[in-house]
Amino acid sequence: WWPEDRPCRLMLIQALAEQGRLADAALLARREVLAAPTEAWLWGVIANAELQAGRNREAMAVLDVARRFAVATDNMQEMLFELFLSEKLYRLAAQQLESRAGVDTEVPRGLLLRGAQALLTGGAEEEARRVLALLGDDASLTPEERGAYGRLQSRLAILAGDNAAAGACLRRVLAENPLDGAALIALGRLALDDGQLVEAEDCFERARQLTDFAREARMALARVAMAREDWAEALQQLFVKTEHPFLQHLLDH
Repeated sequence: WWPEDRPCRLMLIQALAEQGRLADAALLARREVLAAPTEAWLWGVIANAELQAGRNREAMAVLDVARRFAVATDNMQEMLFELFLSEKLYRLAAQQLESRAGVDTEVPRGLLLRGAQALLTGGAEEEARRVLALLGDDASLTPEERGAYGRLQSRLAILAGDNAAAGACLRRVLAENPLDGAALIALGRLALDDGQLVEAEDCFERARQLTDFAREARMALARVAMAREDWAEALQQLFVKTEHPFLQHLLDH
């Protein structure tokens, strides 16, 4: 009756999207977005329809256009970044965060941190360094984020062959949070690799008191014992409780 009534057309798109009929919603949204490219939610409907259909590259293209129109929401920006990572387009992933930081002073610091972590996990070391540099200092991060920031700096230092700098980063993390199990394990491994068995053992013993890190710490303590050629202690750490007769015999003797 009133095909020229735009609010009604937009309500129809919303209704279709809420019903999960994204392909139908996107068909209409593509027409509307030509007239109003600054409507962020329309781009979101189209991108989600592409994702639902398994067309990741097309979804990336839609989200990237929305980004260039400066209408992509935080969720859309994160979705685009995750798609770049899933397609192993690390350079584009880093460039997206860099370009956003260049024009938007309100980029979530946590997003930059998670982005750098994801890039490093994916093996994109240089891209991770560039994204981490966007954080500047860690003053505006939460305590949990500062811990992750310090551990990430440490991993990058190790990759650069600077174990001393890596250790310094981890000690700063532990100075703020002595119960950071991941930092304790990482610092202990550095000390063990450097032959500093007393320091390594201290780090691992502290980590062993933390439930989430107890198993990993015991494995590490076994490595310390093996470095000392204390085989009985190594077995004690590896097999705290066992019903296997042969292993129990070794533990008892």
